[in-house]
Amino acid sequence: GETIIWQTTKNIDPKKLADTLAIKIGDYARAKYLRNLSLTNATYKVTVEFVPLKCVSGCDNPRTSQSADEKVKSKADASGHIFFKEGDKFRLNITNHSDQKILYYTVLDIQPDNVVNVMLPGRRDQPEDFRIFQGQTVKLEKVFTIGPPFGVDVLKVIASDTPLDLRDIFNSRGTSAGTRGGPKSPFAKIIEGTFKAEGNNKRGPQEETIQPDAVNITTVPFHISPK
Repeated sequence: GETIIWQTTKNIDPKKLADTLAIKIGDYARAKYLRNLSLTNATYKVTVEFVPLKCVSGCDNPRTSQSADEKVKSKADASGHIFFKEGDKFRLNITNHSDQKILYYTVLDIQPDNVVNVMLPGRRDQPEDFRIFQGQTVKLEKVFTIGPPFGVDVLKVIASDTPLDLRDIFNSRGTSAGTRGGPKSPFAKIIEGTFKAEGNNKRGPQEETIQPDAVNITTVPFHISPK
């Protein structure tokens, strides 16, 4: 079927129309590219587990409420597809199955409306803190609350042997001269390259190639529906 990627009013300024359309087309192409992006490296292998949370006491006040872990099976169908409703809460467990003594990871969220967010590291976090030792399972304390847009959402957990920080690239739509952590990883350059063709970026397109073994990407799709 057809996919509407953008709608606007009739009397929008032509210059603004061109810029906004370029951004929307860029978002659509980038989200599609990232959804399909699959890079595997057993040396950096991690698995991701959703841990749904159920309120068990004080549920009227989010500040004082107590939650308990639920099995992800409670949110899955027979085929293993995960279904969340608006207002559901979850956290993540990430396990390092690799031969690598220490792995670093970042989590991207690709929304149904093609907006891509860096979920982890958070805004005030340090990328080097998102590390995981060989054989370890990190039980992340950060709780995420499900909300619109509705449809299929995709989490991408990207693991490598160096800290990953993609926040500046997404926040500046690829115009940031450098990320906070110094030189960019090959994977960061790939992400930056997905912004190069947009109308708001004056630099010429540059093809970046990435070594397939530079990162390992774990893809976890889930469905979001209204209450």
